[in-house]
Amino acid sequence: MKVLIHKLQDNITGVCLIDKKIYDDLKMSEAISYKLHLGQLTAVCNIKPHLQNSDSIYISEDILNHILLYENITLNIWKKDNDVFLGPVVGMFVTKHVFNSCRSGKPAITLIEHIQEASPFSNCLGYCFCADNVDFENKKIKAYTFIKNLNEWKYDFFPVPDIIYDRAAYLEKDEKELAKEIREEFKINSKIRFINPIGSLGKWPLYKNLSKFPEIKSYLPYTIFYNTFDDILSMLDKYHFIFLKSSYGSRGQEVLSIEKSDNVYRVDFFHNELKLIYAKDILELKRYIEDFINEKKTSGRQSFIVQQGIRLVKYNGHNIDFRIDIVKNEDGKWEPSRSYGIYSAGNSKITNFCVGGMQEHFKDIYPKLKAMHKNIDFPSEETIITSIEKIATFIEKSFGPHGEIGIDMALDDTGKLWFIEGNAKPDKSRIPGFDDMEGIAPQALSIFKYAKYLAKNIK
Repeated sequence: MKVLIHKLQDNITGVCLIDKKIYDDLKMSEAISYKLHLGQLTAVCNIKPHLQNSDSIYISEDILNHILLYENITLNIWKKDNDVFLGPVVGMFVTKHVFNSCRSGKPAITLIEHIQEASPFSNCLGYCFCADNVDFENKKIKAYTFIKNLNEWKYDFFPVPDIIYDRAAYLEKDEKELAKEIREEFKINSKIRFINPIGSLGKWPLYKNLSKFPEIKSYLPYTIFYNTFDDILSMLDKYHFIFLKSSYGSRGQEVLSIEKSDNVYRVDFFHNELKLIYAKDILELKRYIEDFINEKKTSGRQSFIVQQGIRLVKYNGHNIDFRIDIVKNEDGKWEPSRSYGIYSAGNSKITNFCVGGMQEHFKDIYPKLKAMHKNIDFPSEETIITSIEKIATFIEKSFGPHGEIGIDMALDDTGKLWFIEGNAKPDKSRIPGFDDMEGIAPQALSIFKYAKYLAKNIK
């Protein structure tokens, strides 16, 4: 059910009047005092029915001010015992850079899709905030929301939310420590639920935790933590083809592909553009590796992994892997949201779209891939999705509840399915010419569907 918020004009306090049909559907009684909740703020009030049948709630000014609620917004309403809830309130945690895009009058596309479009459509109170703006003592946050009926952004105090949607990725150095403190403080409140984990999924923590589960260990390429160059040599001796990756790198720009053949070492990497070099001996390879490590450490990357290379199946002669974004739906169940295959530029070992890879929708590219390799026994599309949902379940066992994960999978040249990486903050921007640009972005809308499920199931 939903209600349109109005201010009660009569000069009385502690009272709400609500549409009689909604009042009856919620099984309310005038003999009971209710707690009205908006995010983490509450007010005790008397709730009475009115006969206008307008799907509206009229709230006295003192209550509106106390719970930091404004007029002419439509919100979901639900009840548990003597507690009545409006919302849910969904706080989108973003970087200062994204937050300040509202201040400049040019809100980032992710804020337009989530706060301006999907939140009002879902009858939620959605806002964006950064680490500077949280007042835990008074349970409020200075944030931006979008006022639909005024068609403008509003900068004001709002309640600490029911749901935190953590999208604060790629934080600047001065933000990281404060963001960590803010996340830990939110974590203390047992009534707050999270969409996305607190922080990011690192490649080493992910492998270390998932490899403990026999049910999915077969999907994982063998991986070790990088300590010295000897780790490169031992993995090359074992597999002849490996990857060196920053544990928290992204977008294919902190990856070296290394292949040994007749004591010559092929190294693929991205530095402003895709590059390929050949090291003629171990000493030359060592110099490339140490330069890579030192450059990444200078930019803040402190941990690295060495991973077994997978001989990927080819798509028109190009290496290909798959990104499947999965989200929790309104019933709290995993389902695929967006899926595509990404194939490399030229004969590069690195497939990422951000470093020149090309992409096609999974539903289009997978049948063509199978037709190209009729001798390979590929898993069915349903098997791939089931495997991804299984992997996501075990990620949650290790890292806590999630609402969305970008899963990178690959098929080798025998048709075996591999899990490459999980991204807790997947890039969700719609791509013109690839995604449907009409209407509300489904990836944004799914967040608020799941937020309603979470809010209504908080114990």
